[in-house]
Amino acid sequence: MARYDQLSNATALVARIDGLRQAGHRLAQIAEHLNGEGFYPPKRTERFRGETVARLLSRRGLYGPRPRAMVDGNVLQPHEYWLADLARELNMPIAT
Repeated sequence: MARYDQLSNATALVARIDGLRQAGHRLAQIAEHLNGEGFYPPKRTERFRGETVARLLSRRGLYGPRPRAMVDGNVLQPHEYWLADLARELNMPIAT
């Protein structure tokens, strides 16, 4: 299997991740739950990790909780942006 949408349980996987996120679990905790419940990633990886869950969420246009510094409205000046936000807004890879 090369992609998540090719998994036979893709819909259940996404629903479970959404449920765990809504329950307030961190990405690493979500990965532990998925591994314990028998879910598996498609790409030659035996287990989910927090980073794996983060990438899956990112591909779906969702993101985990932001660091406190990014949430604080006093950090950025007018017309300043976090690089990740700008890349997302411009639909460009962050490395670009």
